Amino acid sequence: MPMIPPAAGDERDARFRRLLAMEIDRIVEDLATRRPLLLEVWGRHRDRGPFLDTLFSRWATVGFAELTSLDVEIATSIDAFYREVGNFRLYVSYTQDMPGTLADRLDAVLLRLRELSAPAIHALGGLPPGHRPPAPPTLPPLAIGPREADPGAPQGTPVVYEDFGLLPPDAEYPPSPAQLAETEEERADRLSWRKKGKVFDEEN
Repeated sequence: MPMIPPAAGDERDARFRRLLAMEIDRIVEDLATRRPLLLEVWGRHRDRGPFLDTLFSRWATVGFAELTSLDVEIATSIDAFYREVGNFRLYVSYTQDMPGTLADRLDAVLLRLRELSAPAIHALGGLPPGHRPPAPPTLPPLAIGPREADPGAPQGTPVVYEDFGLLPPDAEYPPSPAQLAETEEERADRLSWRKKGKVFDEEN
């Protein structure tokens, strides 16, 4: 079986930059498209695993030889993006926040990551054509916007973000499924926490 010849230095550096651009794009898009699922899993099970999987990156494993192939301006732009990812990953690794608070933090981080990802991807030379294949027809992408209510589904207490002064009425993201399903008591607890700044201890 013929051996694949090693890539020349310039070609190898170009591949490295392209892979980094694809990973940056993947982190942002996965956080956005998985948002409803991530918040629902956290609200129901307090499972941070899906968040950590989505935020996984290989930037911390990049060797010195690869780093020296990047110009200082490019490396600075990339580091700003991954620093934001690292801060959010640390937060979800240990947080005990309620679903509404986590949703607010996620929305703010998504906006920040979109701002940082655009210049980083541009500095790396852009994304390769066709890097994001269309989803198969049997597995459509997760919806981010509001969905029509299912008449047969159990109805929870509607929770509107603007009631708490969190987002403007024309905000892009709707309440999470966990918020829509919360009880009156859970809603009262969350309102009390937002107004008084209480810290909820994890129940034994």
